[in-house]
Amino acid sequence: MHRRRDLLAKNNRTQRAVSSMERLKYLDEVLEQESARRSF
Repeated sequence: MHRRRDLLAKNNRTQRAVSSMERLKYLDEVLEQESARRSF
């Protein structure tokens, strides 16, 4: 989602999720952690 945030921020349905993501102070750490995840 963070890779497409510019596109998603323009969409009314995803706008709130994007703004919440941008408020995360530790977004880089979360992205790093999730990049190592092999199963969901």
